[in-house]
Amino acid sequence: MIDENKEERMKQGKDYFYITTEEQLEVCLSELMNDPEVALDTETCFPRDPEKRKYFTNKYNQTKTGEAAPFDPHTSDIRLIQMKGKNTHPFVVDVWKLPTEALD
Repeated sequence: MIDENKEERMKQGKDYFYITTEEQLEVCLSELMNDPEVALDTETCFPRDPEKRKYFTNKYNQTKTGEAAPFDPHTSDIRLIQMKGKNTHPFVVDVWKLPTEALD
């Protein structure tokens, strides 16, 4: 059951499900598959891999003046996926907390 902590979430002002396990992801996707309309949004950030992160920070995260530059969507990693069906609660999938195989 994905909604085990609904009362606690509502106390904290969170009207969404935070997905961090394969089991939660399966429930989330099965609910969304039955919905006629689904909205999706992603959040990107620096690469998860430390070697790529070093390259990203040196090459892309600084302008010539030393100011922070915007993330490049071609080199950034997806960090969060938000999904909301017309008839479902919002879901926030924490990509970094899930095994890679769960996202295939």
